Formats: sequence, structure tokens, C-alpha cells
Amino acid sequence: MSQQNLNAIPKVPKGIHRLPIKPVEKRFNPWLMPLLLGTGLGVAIALGGMHVLSNRPPTQQITAANKPEKTVAASMTVTLARVETAHL
Repeated sequence: MSQQNLNAIPKVPKGIHRLPIKPVEKRFNPWLMPLLLGTGLGVAIALGGMHVLSNRPPTQQITAANKPEKTVAASMTVTLARVETAHL
């Protein structure tokens, strides 16, 4: 800067104070809080559901009365048919 530019800047008298600067508060983005709450709620529901399902009594055990008689071997079949064209 040249000497002329420095002289052009007005000087503040010593008795005048500058306005106090308020600190800028950091705020959460408006979408962040619902996202965190929803995620936390989802995790809580998932963990609670796992706890409830793990404490269930065992399923019905196979006894002699309801035991299947015989297991049938699985088989695959193929059906062949002629393809005919048709017009509507």
C-alpha cells in the first residue's frame, strides 16, 4: 500500500469502542437431528426384537405321533409339448 492509501483510512478515536461481536452458535442441520433419532430408534427396535425372539420357547418337537412316515426322494420331470402359433 502506498502512503496515500494509509492516510485515507479513518482512525477510530480511543474513547469509542467497537461493538461487541457475538459468538456464532453452531447449530445442527435441520435434517441431522431427525436422522440420528430415527437411526437410534431403529437400532433399539431391532435389538429389542432380537431379544424377544431369542427368548421364545422351542418349537414343537417331532414325536412318534406326528413323525412323518416316509421321506420321498425328490425328482424332476420335464414335459415336452409342441408349440403352435396362433393369431388373435
